[in-house]
Amino acid sequence: MRQESAVNIIPKVNNLLEVYEQLSNPKVKNDMLKEVLESVVYIKESGGRWHGSPDNFEIHIYPVLPDNAKAALD
Repeated sequence: MRQESAVNIIPKVNNLLEVYEQLSNPKVKNDMLKEVLESVVYIKESGGRWHGSPDNFEIHIYPVLPDNAKAALD
């Protein structure tokens, strides 16, 4: 099952990486990201948009996992 999921997700991620920058439609971009990502958490503890250190943040990316992999994590 895990191998089957990897076989399915790898082409989706490859395609996303190849075409994402050329896409101009935000909905299409968002839909493609939703196919490979479960969620994304963005954490910025100080400052705002114009803070002296705009790249001082954390981002946690959670990929889509097969059901049996999710059960193993619980």
